[in-house]
Amino acid sequence: MKMPYLLKSVSLLGCLMIFFLCLNSCGSDDEGDSPCSDPSFQSDVMPILNSSCAISGCHVAGFDFGDYSDYAGVKAQADNGSLVREITNKTMPPSNTTGPSELTDSQISLIECWVEKGALDN
Repeated sequence: MKMPYLLKSVSLLGCLMIFFLCLNSCGSDDEGDSPCSDPSFQSDVMPILNSSCAISGCHVAGFDFGDYSDYAGVKAQADNGSLVREITNKTMPPSNTTGPSELTDSQISLIECWVEKGALDN
């Protein structure tokens, strides 16, 4: 008598596990709702750089560590890894800057995403 009860319990448990796995895999895809799903250099990345990086005395034409005032300069720093490295380490922007002294986590994520998606001039 105990064997059929055990089989029913195992079957019920198996069905519940499959149900919860399916429920979890069918959840919403947060990436589609994120501004990072298709970041634009011109409308998303460049405004951040213009207010925080490409400011007087920093990442402008002639600056030894990269010119962030145009796409070509930003792309070079994105390609060599320094852009993402410096912002994720939070060494940039520096605390003594004339602009904002730090980027928000969402700004950092957006720039990281833009670089991961090919750092396109879009």
